[in-house]
Amino acid sequence: MAAKYVAKLLDTKLDDVSRTGLIFEGSGIDHAHIKLIPMHGTANISKWNPTTTYLDKYFKKYEGYLSSHESLRK
Repeated sequence: MAAKYVAKLLDTKLDDVSRTGLIFEGSGIDHAHIKLIPMHGTANISKWNPTTTYLDKYFKKYEGYLSSHESLRK
């Protein structure tokens, strides 16, 4: 996948980045919107501790912003 390839490039080319977030948007359309967010300040972290935040909110209509919260799985 092209987004993963570019994310790995960001991880290796930016001095203070070792992780890049991928946010997928617009899954109800016929093309992908993928946002790559370099996580500055992660280069010297020896062990990654993921943060989990859940938000029980579903958008029936795009509200004009992105959220990195995880959704509750049913």
